Amino acid sequence: MFRSSTAALRLARAEGLLPRILLMNPRFTDADAERWRTISRKWTSTGTAVFVVRLERTQSCVVVRINSRGAAWLSRETLVLRRLRNYPLPQRLQALLPTRLTAGSIAGHGFTVDEALPGSQDLGPSFARDVAALSLIGELHQMTAQEMTVDHETLQAWLGAPLRTITALLRQFPLPLPRDALNRLVVKVQGDLLGKSVKISWIHGDFWAGNLLVDGASRSITGIIDWDLAAFPELPMHDVLQMLLLSRTLARHQSLGQVVAQLLNSGSWTRHERKLLETAGWATGDDVDQSTLLLLYWLRYVAAIGQQQEHYVDHSVLVWRLRNLHPVLRAL
Repeated sequence: MFRSSTAALRLARAEGLLPRILLMNPRFTDADAERWRTISRKWTSTGTAVFVVRLERTQSCVVVRINSRGAAWLSRETLVLRRLRNYPLPQRLQALLPTRLTAGSIAGHGFTVDEALPGSQDLGPSFARDVAALSLIGELHQMTAQEMTVDHETLQAWLGAPLRTITALLRQFPLPLPRDALNRLVVKVQGDLLGKSVKISWIHGDFWAGNLLVDGASRSITGIIDWDLAAFPELPMHDVLQMLLLSRTLARHQSLGQVVAQLLNSGSWTRHERKLLETAGWATGDDVDQSTLLLLYWLRYVAAIGQQQEHYVDHSVLVWRLRNLHPVLRAL
């Protein structure tokens, strides 16, 4: 109850900034700031207030995100979207990217304003949606792909910052873990990847059903949102694993760390998951051990989310870490 009340208070404070934020875009007028209506509002687990606002004058909608601690992430996403717009991506993929109207800071809060894309989130199971999604993100992977030999500098870029983040998270709640678990992870990843030629590309970084917008009638994908974890150069398999594994967490009501640990402990893919892996065959073509890919993906994603995490409304940060960090480290 306390966390829910705190989230509601922060959401209300963020909503009070909306008129000033709207006026910071030259496309909007004083009338826009005076005549608008909030269509929806939510507070995310990473401390971001998200509003869909209808401008009465034009009857158009914009999405406003406000975060008191995540200004750097929002600014990074603005740069990512700008860079992706400069790639000769297929028109159908370009149309799915958010169009950023304004980004900046106000009263100690970072914010972004995007044109609202059509469609809505659909977290239910849908094999057809997932196949279409992997096909779309595969176009991004292939259009930005390069061959690269993994060297020590690349491994440092992929491992260094996530390892520091996870080490810091573990120190906040010191609990018994297998000795040198993180060191064993590093040795395994280095041993399998160092000197190997792999395909690298831009990745979305948080590619799952929650970041897809879907048309209610045709069930086609109308938007891909939340690009703040996008990066280059990365292994395209990151996006494929994110799609598969977060779908599995929803279906089984488990946390990501629990799912990854199961796969590390001689788990297997389901029939639908194997079909999706076949759909994304280009991304999985490198001769890299599956457990290495799982560990590298888990390390990058969980470290990023753990760093962004402000608080959870439904359970504590300690519980989140117990479910997402400890099972994988115990599986090593």
